[in-house]
Amino acid sequence: MKVTVHVTLQPSVLDAEGQAIHRALADVLGFKEVHGVRCGKIFEFELDTEDEAEARLAVEDVCKKELVTHPGMYTYEIVSVN
Repeated sequence: MKVTVHVTLQPSVLDAEGQAIHRALADVLGFKEVHGVRCGKIFEFELDTEDEAEARLAVEDVCKKELVTHPGMYTYEIVSVN
């Protein structure tokens, strides 16, 4: 089973990389209609289970213990389980 997770900075945390991309899109490439960019990471996990609930629980555990070591700074979302 494959589980996909998005990890991003909390909305209240300054995203310097996102701001730099936003400025480049607007000032260099002319995409003035873009009003905000947030950066993050995508993780894909392959698990040896066919049980969706079991896969989700295993990945939740990984996210809480390893991926999001600063919960006040990062957030994660499981976006697909298949």
